[in-house]
Amino acid sequence: MQYTSAANALLVLAIAPFLAAILSLLLLRERIDKVTALAIALVFAGVLIIASGSLGQGRLLGDGFALMNALTIAAYYVTLRTTGTRNMLPHLALGSILGGLLAVPFADFEPVGTTQALLIFLSGAVILPGAAGLLMLGPRYLPAPEVSMITLLEVIIGPLLVWAEGLILVYPTWWYSQPAILKGWMDRVWRPGIAFTLHDEGQRLRPALSNIRLIGVITSFGSPWWFWTFLMGAPGRKIILRGLRFCTNRRTRTFWLGLHAIDDQTDASRKRYIEKVRARIAQIPL
Repeated sequence: MQYTSAANALLVLAIAPFLAAILSLLLLRERIDKVTALAIALVFAGVLIIASGSLGQGRLLGDGFALMNALTIAAYYVTLRTTGTRNMLPHLALGSILGGLLAVPFADFEPVGTTQALLIFLSGAVILPGAAGLLMLGPRYLPAPEVSMITLLEVIIGPLLVWAEGLILVYPTWWYSQPAILKGWMDRVWRPGIAFTLHDEGQRLRPALSNIRLIGVITSFGSPWWFWTFLMGAPGRKIILRGLRFCTNRRTRTFWLGLHAIDDQTDASRKRYIEKVRARIAQIPL
């Protein structure tokens, strides 16, 4: 960022999905379909719109660093695509430790209070490793260009959260919670400065998305209702209706529409659930 503008760096970084598509074609013989190509183009266009206000303020050296970053990200996801189901989390831990050791000579080590130390620990030991781990799992199930494209959505969806009045999430529940890609989006988008702020006095969290007044979830489960609710404690529901809701308006209304034991449902019960969803969505004021 010392050698180019934030807008230039953001725009150059947005070509990572294109680079991932080229590397996937050359190294893995994987082609992307037309829908994915269109989605990548739309994401690039969204980043271009966001960065257009200050383009051209960078310098060639800084743009080159940004291009190297984009190429590294693309190569990272393509490499993960080749590992299959192999557990790469130990490699992530080792890489993080080595990266931290390399960064030690450049750290200032300014004194911090107890609350700040706990927040630093939470960010470094829980949030960032969790997000990085989920992103490592993504290429197992999606081509590298799609994973790279989804990571760029935070650039576009972050500002949209500030304008939105409601948030409707539709997803299948995996392992009693949100899928890896959706959880990674939460970790990368619902962050300080967007979803919440830290008050100077005592570093207390304060909601920052007071514009959001409705949160709704439409999801499906493989497990029965009683198992997910009583034995597992409904973790996915708590993450959204307690955790995310805290960052919104204190009067935010919520709804949760879940279809449990989906493999045992009949066509009639599925149709009833779909009609229930339609009726609830129709109640949302436009």
